Amino acid sequence: MRYNLLKILLLILLCLYGCGTNSPIFYRLAENYFPFVIDRSWTYECNDSTTTTVNIITEIMKEGRNALEMRNDSNSEYWNIEDSGLFILAEPIITVYNEDIYLNPHWQLYAELPLINGNIWENTYQEEVNTTQGNVLSRITQKGQISAIEIISVPLGQFTDCYRIEFSRRHYIELLEPNIILQDTLEYWTDWYAPDVGLVKRKTNNNIQELISYQF
Repeated sequence: MRYNLLKILLLILLCLYGCGTNSPIFYRLAENYFPFVIDRSWTYECNDSTTTTVNIITEIMKEGRNALEMRNDSNSEYWNIEDSGLFILAEPIITVYNEDIYLNPHWQLYAELPLINGNIWENTYQEEVNTTQGNVLSRITQKGQISAIEIISVPLGQFTDCYRIEFSRRHYIELLEPNIILQDTLEYWTDWYAPDVGLVKRKTNNNIQELISYQF
């Protein structure tokens, strides 16, 4: 409801400023950049010449929300789309002196909706857990920013009106007594999403994935 209301308000504002219905802004508001539907699949080529295929296989209830299970090779991710944004189910595992600790699964905002160039969002999840070494604090902060609307060329072809979204994630782990920092890492990646297609390119520190086929 909130997403639909915001779309209506944006359209009204554009009309007041004299934009025609052929405006690219109107077009992007009407398009679906996350076309997640069961039985759809996307195949990507990596920069090491390997390929990976992502399939949406079923809808399932996870942590109180309806989720779509997206399977990448043998791994599964769970995604939820609300009017306010696209969410991913985070199921973090931390290692403290060779002891694996499973944190509580939680829904994490991946992309704020509607997609508007320049938008920035941030969310933090913090949890304190008891380990054999003592109490440990884990804090994960993820940020996203829509930095551009671009034309992207990948092996499958050229896609226009692609949103470029830049992400960062900081994971801080501290042993509370005697206050020892066990981890403080920062990672970056960039996604490009095309209308009615979805993710067409992803760039991380050491890998690039580009769309080579999709099946709807």
